[in-house]
Amino acid sequence: SLTYEPRITYGNPPSGRGYHASILADSRLFLFGGHDGSSSFEDVYILDLAAGAYLPQVTSFSIEL
Repeated sequence: SLTYEPRITYGNPPSGRGYHASILADSRLFLFGGHDGSSSFEDVYILDLAAGAYLPQVTSFSIEL
């Protein structure tokens, strides 16, 4: 029979939300945006399923010319 087995995940998970988009690619789950009933999100989270960890995100950068 199939049973649910919770796993420990490391890193910073996204807050609870709906109306998001997600895709599974190469054992990584990409989660885009969403809405929690009062706020809209424009963020991206990547969960590496093999490692059981959310990957750190680059939130800003600059290039000096």
